[in-house]
Amino acid sequence: MSSDRPGQFNADADVEFGHFETTHHRFTVILMWWIAVAALLLAMSWGPARKAIESIDDWWLELMVDNESDTLVTLAEMLAFTGSVFVSTPLRIGVSIWLARRAAWAALGVWLGSIFIGEATLSVLKALFGRERPHGDLALEVTRSSSFPSGHSIAAAATAVALVYVFARAGRPTRRWLYVAAVYAVAMAVSRNYLRVHWLSDVTIGLVIGVSSVLASVWIVERFTIGISGALQTVFGWAAKTSK
Repeated sequence: MSSDRPGQFNADADVEFGHFETTHHRFTVILMWWIAVAALLLAMSWGPARKAIESIDDWWLELMVDNESDTLVTLAEMLAFTGSVFVSTPLRIGVSIWLARRAAWAALGVWLGSIFIGEATLSVLKALFGRERPHGDLALEVTRSSSFPSGHSIAAAATAVALVYVFARAGRPTRRWLYVAAVYAVAMAVSRNYLRVHWLSDVTIGLVIGVSSVLASVWIVERFTIGISGALQTVFGWAAKTSK
């Protein structure tokens, strides 16, 4: 039987978020994503490969500069705002509360896990690489943190794909919403290049990490769904009781 209730696993769900029966297939996908991450990180650490990547980054940056328009800059700034803490923080809190009130513990585990894995990976890599952003005089936005990877790209990909998992039903509607999520994430990534605050390699690895964060979170929750769901139910259930 299928269920429309968020967080309740459905063995008949389609391949994107098919649950217990396809866990091993998803693990393979996750492994492939993280191999891609590792390969890109090694390339960024190895002299000749890094020079090749940086030459592509320079070419892409020049392309963004040469094709600047006021309309596209405005659109890029609007996308950047949707990825800011002023939007992402209320969204994350709101979805968490909504899922907790519906006792959708497994979906809540996926949602929170996606956020945690993405943010933790972002923090570690920024500290390790400390990469400089594109030339300050070219940037159309004020930024302070290091460049690699792109936090906006990670958050956009992780949030969009996780929202599809939490809210969309299995089947073709899910696939359509995944396409929408992909378009949004890629648009966010390109907008960071267009505002000249990130290199192409920054946003590319950001997208990979963002999607990987959701896939890894789904796999973890499905493998340990009883423990994670039980723990969340205990914490949020206790909080609900004490607030009354």
